[in-house]
Amino acid sequence: MNGRKEISADKALERLEALCAKSERCTDELRRKLVGWHIATSDIDEIISSLRRRRFVDDERFARAYVRDKWRFGHWGRRKILAGLSSKRIPSETARAAIDEEIDSGEYYNGLLHAAHTRLMRLGGADAGYEESTKVLRSLVAAGYETSLAVKALREAARIITEEGDD
Repeated sequence: MNGRKEISADKALERLEALCAKSERCTDELRRKLVGWHIATSDIDEIISSLRRRRFVDDERFARAYVRDKWRFGHWGRRKILAGLSSKRIPSETARAAIDEEIDSGEYYNGLLHAAHTRLMRLGGADAGYEESTKVLRSLVAAGYETSLAVKALREAARIITEEGDD
């Protein structure tokens, strides 16, 4: 081992209860912790079941909180959020439902438009050319926004910037 003493299944359950009480966790995160603590597979299943039964862990609730946080604070697009939830082994139906529930389409597009406008202004505003626009588009797609929606927002942002310059 690595010098750490092994912990009992009861102690592991206690630790996870405290962890889940502090912030939302998903089943996959908890399972990985238990494996890292060298808890027996049969005990892992029992601990996870106990946590679910007592609502310490709920993957649907976790998915909604994850979507809210990544959208509101990280300004991630839907694609990046879906990939993040997938990496945590949240079923795609659960992930999509959380996105539909937590992200208003109009607010999503306005956030994307704001990001496109801000980034385009940083790279030259009305004088931004093809290269600058391509950089902005790449950054929006990398942030997880859908390409077609990002192109639409970029065009609208460029139009707005041009109109602002005409004033």
